[in-house]
Amino acid sequence: MRCKDAQEMLVDTTRESRPSGVREHLDQCSACRSYAADQFILAEGMKLLAQENIPEPSAGFCTRLLRRISSERIGSAEFLEYAGRRVVYATLVLVFFLLLAMIVPSSGPVRRESNIQTYPPQQEAETVTAGNYSMSLESVPAVPVLVDFTTNTGDN
Repeated sequence: MRCKDAQEMLVDTTRESRPSGVREHLDQCSACRSYAADQFILAEGMKLLAQENIPEPSAGFCTRLLRRISSERIGSAEFLEYAGRRVVYATLVLVFFLLLAMIVPSSGPVRRESNIQTYPPQQEAETVTAGNYSMSLESVPAVPVLVDFTTNTGDN
C-alpha cells in the first residue's frame, strides 16, 4: 500500500475501524505512523472543542459586524473606482504618444536626414582597391567552370 492511500484512509477511519492493510503499512512506515498520531491528536482536539459551550455575543455585536461589512464594501468600491481611473488615464497617455509618433514626420527639425550615403560610390571596373593594394582585373587568372552535359532532358 502506498503512503498516500494509507493517509487518505487514516482521515476517513478511526483507530478501531482501520483495515488490516493500513495497520500493516503503519507498522512499516514511520512517516505514516507520525501522520496517524497527528490525525489522532487533531480528532481528539475537535471532540473536546465540540463539548465546549458556544459563547454568547456581546451587546452590539451584530450592529458592529453589519457596520464593518458595509464600510468594507464602500472601501472596495472606492478602490475599484480609483484603480479604474488610473487605468483610463494610463491608456489615454499611451494613445496620445502613439498618435504623436504617427503624426511626427520622418524628416524635419526633430528627425534630420542622414548624411551617410546608403551605398558607397562605384569604382572603376578595371581596378579594384583594397587598402593600399591595387590590382588590375586582367592579372587575375580565369576560373574554369565545369558544366555537365550528360544530364537527360527526357527527349530520348
